Amino acid sequence: MTTANTNVTTLGTALGGTTAKTNETLEAVRGLVRRVDAQTVTAVNETLRDAQRLVQRVDTETVPAMNQFLADLRPLVEEVEKTAGTARGALERAETTLATADGVLGERSPLQYQLRATLQELAAAARAFRLLSSYLERHPDSVIFGKPVK
Repeated sequence: MTTANTNVTTLGTALGGTTAKTNETLEAVRGLVRRVDAQTVTAVNETLRDAQRLVQRVDTETVPAMNQFLADLRPLVEEVEKTAGTARGALERAETTLATADGVLGERSPLQYQLRATLQELAAAARAFRLLSSYLERHPDSVIFGKPVK
């Protein structure tokens, strides 16, 4: 054999082995694709069907229930708003009343001054009454004869 024939034979043998290996690899890839197609596509299709059922259930059950809940909630929210407005007005009036009371009862207010003066006069009257009662205990006849002249 000549060198060219040997090279062609060697090349043919090498190509034959490569072709066989390529065919084996392609067959393995086909099997993998069939398994992926059989398992994954089936699982994806089942997941899509479940998702469609879920979306349909949300549309038919959850959305109407939520709409009814919101419709029922509206009057309550309106009442809360009215109550908050009324409470706000009451708090404003209470604040005004407290400010007025603070002005009337404050430490430097005229009423406070008059109250202190009245309490001082009452204390002086009580003192005078104690002195009188003490004197009358010691000199009971002074009611009839008066105070003795000294």
